[in-house]
Amino acid sequence: MNNFKKYKYKNIFFRTFMLSLLISTVIILIFAGATIPRQKENLLRSLEAQANTICLSIMQSCANALILEDYSFIVKHNLEVVQNYENIMYIIVSRKNGFTLIQTRSGWEQRPNIDPIWVIPSKSKKRGDIVLSSLINVHVFHYSIPIKYSIVEWGDIYIGLSVDQFYKQLSQMYIIIFSLSLFCIGLATFASYLFARKMTRPILSLINTISQIGQGELSARASITTGDELEILADAFNQMTEKLNKTTVSRDFLDQILENMTECLIVTTENGVIQLVNNALLRMLNYCEEELVGNNINILFYDTNQPFLINWNSDLIAKGYGKHIETSLKTQTGEIIPALFSKGAIYLGDSILGIVCVALNIQERKKAEEAIQSAYQKLQETQSQLIQTAKLASIGELAAGVAHELNQPLMIIRTGVQLMIRSAKKKTLQVDQLENQFESIEKNTKRMMNIINHLRSFSRQSETSFVDVDINELVDNTFLMIGEQLRLRNIEVIKEVSPTIPKIKGNPNQLEQVFLNLLANSRDAIEEKGKSVQGKITIVLHCIEPSNNGGKCIEILFKDNGSGIPQDKLEKIYDPFYTTKEVGKGTGLGLSISFGIIKEHHGDIQVIETSPEGTTFSIKFPIAM
Repeated sequence: MNNFKKYKYKNIFFRTFMLSLLISTVIILIFAGATIPRQKENLLRSLEAQANTICLSIMQSCANALILEDYSFIVKHNLEVVQNYENIMYIIVSRKNGFTLIQTRSGWEQRPNIDPIWVIPSKSKKRGDIVLSSLINVHVFHYSIPIKYSIVEWGDIYIGLSVDQFYKQLSQMYIIIFSLSLFCIGLATFASYLFARKMTRPILSLINTISQIGQGELSARASITTGDELEILADAFNQMTEKLNKTTVSRDFLDQILENMTECLIVTTENGVIQLVNNALLRMLNYCEEELVGNNINILFYDTNQPFLINWNSDLIAKGYGKHIETSLKTQTGEIIPALFSKGAIYLGDSILGIVCVALNIQERKKAEEAIQSAYQKLQETQSQLIQTAKLASIGELAAGVAHELNQPLMIIRTGVQLMIRSAKKKTLQVDQLENQFESIEKNTKRMMNIINHLRSFSRQSETSFVDVDINELVDNTFLMIGEQLRLRNIEVIKEVSPTIPKIKGNPNQLEQVFLNLLANSRDAIEEKGKSVQGKITIVLHCIEPSNNGGKCIEILFKDNGSGIPQDKLEKIYDPFYTTKEVGKGTGLGLSISFGIIKEHHGDIQVIETSPEGTTFSIKFPIAM
C-alpha cells in the first residue's frame, strides 16, 4: 500500500488535476483573448461615432459659408466647437479649390493649399483611425468626411480627437479582465483539486483491497458506492474473490479439457517449433505425439509457402493474432484435409512465450458448400426455364392477337396493290396516287417488321443483365403483343402516363413479361363478367415517395373492371401452379414468376384493391441512380 501512495500524485491524481486545470485555464485565456479585441473595437467605434457627429454638425453649419467664402463664420463656429469639446485637438476645413482653414486649440490659420503633413491619411479604407499627427505631434483619432451641398462635393472636413480617454478606458479594461482571469483560474484550481480527489479516492480504495488480497486476506472486499463504472468494477472484483474462495483448478482438470476438445490444438515456440498437441489433432492427422513435438509446424501443412507460415511470428507482432485462415492440413499418409486455422501469441511483458493455434476440420462443410452451390445453380436454371416456359405460354395465348396485328397492315397493303393494278389496266394510274400507295405500303411494312422483331426479341432466352429501362416505352411495346386482342374484345385501354418519368434499372424482356401477364389476367377477368359491362383497363404511371423513407420510386397501377379476386384466395395468388381459372385456361405460373422477377428488380407487387367491381395491382420500382 505504501508503494501505491508513493505514486499517487505522480499518476492518477496529479494527471487528473493538471488536465482539469489546463483545460479550465485554456478556456479562460481563450475567453479573455476573444473579449479584449472586441472591447477595443467598441471603444474605437465610440470615438468614430463622436467624430462623425461633430463633423456632420460642422458640415451642416459651415457648408453654406464655405460656398460663399464666409471664412470668418467658419472660424467663429469652429472655435465654439473646440471650446465645447475638450477632446478636439484640431479641425481642418479644406475646399477643393485649395483653400484650407486649420483650427487648433492654440489658434487658427489659413493656407492656400492643404499640407499633407497636417492631414494624415488613414492606412486603410476606414474614415477614422488612430495615427501620429505631425500637425500637433501627438497621437489622435483622425477622422474625415466630405462636405456635400446640393449633391455637389465642395471639400472635406478633418477632425482630430484626443485618445487619452481611449487609452485610459483600455487600461481599465485590461485590469478588469486580468483580475477576472486570475480569479477564475484560482476557482478552476480549487475545482480541479476537488474533481481529481473525487476521481482518485475510489481507485485508491480498490487498490487497497487488491493489496490485502495479494497478501492473502481473501476476505477483503471493495466497498465503492460511486454509482458508475468503478462501482461495477468493484462488484466484479468482489465476485471474482468469492469464486477464488470456492474454486480451485488443478492440472488434471486442464488436461481433461485439452483431451476432450473437438478442435485441434497446437502450441509452438516463437519460431514455430511444436511443443504441445492434443488428441483431436493426432486423430485427425494420424500422428503420434512423439512424431510432432520438437518438429517445425510446417510438417502439418500441405502448402508451406503460405504467408502466415513464412511470417510465423511477425504478423502476430503487428496484429496480435491470425484469425480464421482457410488452409489445408496434410495427414501422415499424405491425405489433404481442408481446415480453418487461427493463432494467437502468449505474451510475458513484451516477449512472446509461445503461440497457441487452433485448427477446425471443415471437410464436411466444404462438401456441404459445394452441394449448396450446385443446388443453387440448378435452382437458377430451373427458374430460368420456368420463366421461358411462361413466356412461350404467353406467346401461345397471344398468337391470335399477333395474327390480327399482322393481318390489318397486310389487308391495307393488299388493297393498295389491287387499286394500283386496276388503275394500271385502265391506264389511269397517276404519280401522286402511286406515291400515296407506296407510302402506305412502306408504313404498314415497318409496322409488321416492328411486331415480328419484337416477338423474336421477347421469345428468345433473356439475359439477367440490368440496363436503364424507359417504362413508357416498355408499356408501348407490351401493347404491340396484346393491343389487337384487347381491341377485338371491345376492351377500352386508358393510359395515364407522363413522358418525364425517370428510368429504372432492369431487364426489359422480363419486365415486359410481367406487364403482359397482368394485362392477360385483366382481359380474362373482364371476359368472365360477359358482355353486360364495357371492359376497361387503366394503366397509371407516376412517381411516389414511400412512407418508409426509401427514396422516390415509380409506381405502375393496372386497374380493370373485371370479376375480381376472392378474398380467401388473395394469399395464394403468387404460389406456383395456383390459378383461379378453369382447367386448360392457365398454368398458375404467371403471377408466381412475375413476383420473382419483380423481387429480383428490388421492386414490390401488391393487390391494393379487389372486389366484384374490379382489381387494381400496384408495382413499385426504385428509380435508377
